Amino acid sequence: MSDNREARDTINLRLSDEAKNRLNWLVEEGYFLEGIDAYRLGVAFSLAHGLIDVTTTPRPNNYLNVGSLDPDGILKDTVLETFGGTEGPPYKVIERLADIGIQAIAKEVERKGGIASVLADVPGK
Repeated sequence: MSDNREARDTINLRLSDEAKNRLNWLVEEGYFLEGIDAYRLGVAFSLAHGLIDVTTTPRPNNYLNVGSLDPDGILKDTVLETFGGTEGPPYKVIERLADIGIQAIAKEVERKGGIASVLADVPGK
């Protein structure tokens, strides 16, 4: 750990009740084989669409360990490169990105009737 921001970062990633319910629904409906895949896509979706709520941190549900989600540190590096540490410790930012991204994906899947059309709608394309 190189500085105080990283020292205060989390090792257990959380989801809000709503995001956890939406993630479980996406897995149960067969859109994802495992929840970790939906969590990662939630982060990517939020980054691609500029979705981040800096005022909230998902509570109270521990969902998975940082080492399981990001064993090689690529997500952490991406967040640091994107935000430069201005939004807080990287894994706490990842929690917020995943939380809002999972909810947005589920909403769009319901609206559009499938995940393929959600993924095809990439900003700047």
